[in-house]
Amino acid sequence: MDDRRDRLRALGELLRRLRKDAGLTGKDLASRAGVTQPTISQIETGQLLPLPETVERLVEALELSREARAELDALLTRLRDEVSRLKGGLAGRESANAARVRAAHRVASFQSAMIPALLQTAEYARLLSRSGGTSMKRPCPGPRLSASRCRASSSSQGGSSRSSSRRGPAT
Repeated sequence: MDDRRDRLRALGELLRRLRKDAGLTGKDLASRAGVTQPTISQIETGQLLPLPETVERLVEALELSREARAELDALLTRLRDEVSRLKGGLAGRESANAARVRAAHRVASFQSAMIPALLQTAEYARLLSRSGGTSMKRPCPGPRLSASRCRASSSSQGGSSRSSSRRGPAT
């Protein structure tokens, strides 16, 4: 990341040097290139990677020599390559994770200090109180089943039954 910042600063310093060699102020260059003065300032301070259209406008406004244009293009190419690699990084991983969640039949969430939000329902609390607060033999598969369906599936597996006078899981 520091490498990219250094390259952005180098691009800004190059643009500032080229602007001063042309005898222009930031405001003059902005006016000639058809961009705002803050855009010029952000590029020169390494805070903004200019769009290709902006670069073309700046090159025309500065009337750059072939050598100066080659130097500018070399810096821009390295920066754009790095930015394109970064775009595939975190965004790509987030996109892949989102696709996995959408394709999943079941998503489990572990929260050690609290009951997950989807389970914070009156039905769930009643189910827990009927089972004595301990886990059932077969856990409910998630929010798709209501508490009554969970009770029915747990009673068929030997868990507590609604009509039973016993409380807690079967032993």
